[in-house]
Amino acid sequence: VESPPAMPLSNVLGSGSDPETDECVSPTLVSPPLHLRGIIHSTSASSEVMDMLIDSGSSADLIREEVVTRLQLRQRPLNSPLVLNNVWDAGGGVATEWVKLRITTPSFHWNSITCHAVIVPALVAPVILGLPFLEINHLAIDAAGRALRDTRSSLDILTPPDRPNSPP
Repeated sequence: VESPPAMPLSNVLGSGSDPETDECVSPTLVSPPLHLRGIIHSTSASSEVMDMLIDSGSSADLIREEVVTRLQLRQRPLNSPLVLNNVWDAGGGVATEWVKLRITTPSFHWNSITCHAVIVPALVAPVILGLPFLEINHLAIDAAGRALRDTRSSLDILTPPDRPNSPP
């Protein structure tokens, strides 16, 4: 059995309306991920602003080993090793250490509560902020508004204020 020729995505998706139900459907199959631009606190080295992936489907907060080394973050042993898989593009293997992770936005309008991030050798982003980070910092993703809101203040931490604050 021969498969039909591939069609351009625009031909498959059409205009975004469904003629059978007269219902409007989104032609978007993939949305860009949300990133928090932030500065990681370090007592030993100065940190640059970096994009950190927000992933509410991740059961752990993760940080690339290279970032830990560059920022000279203190490594601590995990109570038990964490088996890695390729879900996070971590290359498999086992993680055995973690670091404290505290983040500030570049405009200094928001500071995170310190959380624990597992150190992994390779990662799709320098840092993945998972469910533990979102929970401890009372953050909720507003997918329609492409925002990350602090549920205590309704502040969208992805949008800097009109006037930057002073560093803490």
